Amino acid sequence: MGPGAYRSPSFDLVHVYGGRVYHADLDRVDASEWEEIGAEEWVGQAAIAILEHGERVPGRLPEDRLEVHLARGATRRRRVAGVRPRGPRARAWLARALGRSRAR
Repeated sequence: MGPGAYRSPSFDLVHVYGGRVYHADLDRVDASEWEEIGAEEWVGQAAIAILEHGERVPGRLPEDRLEVHLARGATRRRRVAGVRPRGPRARAWLARALGRSRAR
């Protein structure tokens, strides 16, 4: 899938791509609804979870994760404003993705 193939799941809460990539918009979800959307089944498993507004579910995200922060530019298009690895697997993955021996 190309970069434009993913869109925010604003109305459905969760989109599943290829049975392996889960993209959830948590803007309308709080910690008590976490199980209701089935997140425990796919977050932290072998699947890739893309979570918008992860701050809405404190304590529910895996400790080892890659946080990608987006910002809107002058044209209102989103751009990557920062990437933060949390945990050893995320640091190793980011280092490989950037072609480095270790993430900084």
